[in-house]
Amino acid sequence: MTMQSGNNFYGGSGHDNITANAANNIILGGQGNDTIYALAGNDEVNGNDGNDIIYGSSGADSLKGDAGHDILYGGDGNDVLEGGLGQDTLYGNSGNDTLRGGDGNDLIDSGEGTDLLSGGAGDDTLIGGSGNNSFNGAEGDDSMLGASGNDSFDGGAGNDHINSGAGNDHILGGLGNDTILAGDGDDVAHGGYGNDSMVGGTGNDSLKGDDGHDMLMGNDGNDSLEAGLGNDTIYGGTGNDTMRGSTGDDLEYGGTGDDTLCGGAGNDTLYGEAGNNFFNAFDGDDSMVGADGNDTFESGTGNDFVFAGSGNDSIVGLTGNDTMDGGTGQDTYSFYGDFGQDTVLLNSTSNVDVATFTSSADHLWLSHVGDDLVLSNIGTSNQVTFSNWFSLGEQHVIITDTNGSTLSFNAVDQLVTAMAGFTTPSAGMTSLPSSYSSLDSIITSSWVASSN
Repeated sequence: MTMQSGNNFYGGSGHDNITANAANNIILGGQGNDTIYALAGNDEVNGNDGNDIIYGSSGADSLKGDAGHDILYGGDGNDVLEGGLGQDTLYGNSGNDTLRGGDGNDLIDSGEGTDLLSGGAGDDTLIGGSGNNSFNGAEGDDSMLGASGNDSFDGGAGNDHINSGAGNDHILGGLGNDTILAGDGDDVAHGGYGNDSMVGGTGNDSLKGDDGHDMLMGNDGNDSLEAGLGNDTIYGGTGNDTMRGSTGDDLEYGGTGDDTLCGGAGNDTLYGEAGNNFFNAFDGDDSMVGADGNDTFESGTGNDFVFAGSGNDSIVGLTGNDTMDGGTGQDTYSFYGDFGQDTVLLNSTSNVDVATFTSSADHLWLSHVGDDLVLSNIGTSNQVTFSNWFSLGEQHVIITDTNGSTLSFNAVDQLVTAMAGFTTPSAGMTSLPSSYSSLDSIITSSWVASSN
């Protein structure tokens, strides 16, 4: 039974079929499974209890399902649809609509227009149209699908699945272990709290893991990928990507392209793969591995390992006790300032590399230890060990000082033997004492001045 008072309609307790008029109506379905047609006008409809079907029309309508498993159609106009309790289905159709699922596992399809979709409590499915839409999953394990617009996503609490579609989108996973597919466009995504999986698309994306043990994959484009807290794994994919570790023990793969791979505070592993890559270890005991390109490596504050691979690579030893293997290319090692106690691994397949020190020749002390040549910077604890120098029998490293002078390979044995007759200079000694003056001529003759 339906009652009408002016432009107000009341359904009562039965299963009602209510068709309003073209005015601005207030419609209450009452108890029961009702079907309500709002028609033209800016209508306010509440289905009340029961499994209701509510149709808006061309006006700016406010449709509420209330309790029950309801279906709401917004129609044309800028509508507000609210599912209420139960497992509801909301269709915005055209117009700039606001759609709220409420409690229950709801399906929300915004249709055309610039829409606001909110899932509420429950495991909801939110589908956007071609406009610039805003998604909020709220509580529950939600699925959100964008389209061609520049959309904004907030997963909220729960383990959410977000596919942003085309467009330049902004994505926040929120609480929970989320899966984020950025799609086409230049997207910005933050995983939030939880162990998240984030995959970029064809654009130049910015992905950040935030808290948790996250997986980030840039795919196509020149992407910025940042680990955040936790032990994260980063894949650059194609393009010239920038990868940054953070406080955890992170794993980074550059992929194709000229990439920048940076460690963080943890013990990180960085793989450059194809391209001319730049590596920076930062803090922690890190491993950096190059491939075919001409790569640049900078060690950090920890005890780092570098394998440069093939290519003509540049390796810079900073603080920490580092181990370096240039691989098969013609590589350059540089030792600056307080570089620590480093080791350069030599073998029979090594090409002739260059090792440059920022100390002058009269501040470098040579020692023969086993099969290794050890160069110490007098007055400091800094030293470089060239492994297998003497057992290889041929030159694999050209050593230069800060003035560009080169240590003659044939003079190494003579200089080592001469220095072996003296005590290694103690820490804090800034120059050789007068009692070592007999070494002056040998040092001078062993180093060939630069012709420049």
